[in-house]
Amino acid sequence: MIWAATQGARALAVSPCDAPLLPEDLFERLIEAAGEGAAMAVTSEGRQPLCAVWPVSALGALTDALAGGAHPATWRMLESVGAIPVAFDPPEAFANINTREDLEAAAERLRGRGY
Repeated sequence: MIWAATQGARALAVSPCDAPLLPEDLFERLIEAAGEGAAMAVTSEGRQPLCAVWPVSALGALTDALAGGAHPATWRMLESVGAIPVAFDPPEAFANINTREDLEAAAERLRGRGY
């Protein structure tokens, strides 16, 4: 976020590198919902806070929350800065692929669901 601020950005869109099945319209929808604020993906399985848009103006709140080595939950921080929840379906599109077994399970879902 510090880097984004130095670049003059008003927001930072983020997603994890181990979720290759994310919806194609993820950032389009999050950015639209966020407006000048924040937005976070949610599914029927719950919050997906690693897929979010953060306003650079939240830098101070994040810095304060992390002071002293604290590690607040990402979703709590997003909610504290007023993140708008944006519903996505199916929840499997947010699956993390960290192991060979995860990869095989994702491939099976892709074959079975056609997405």
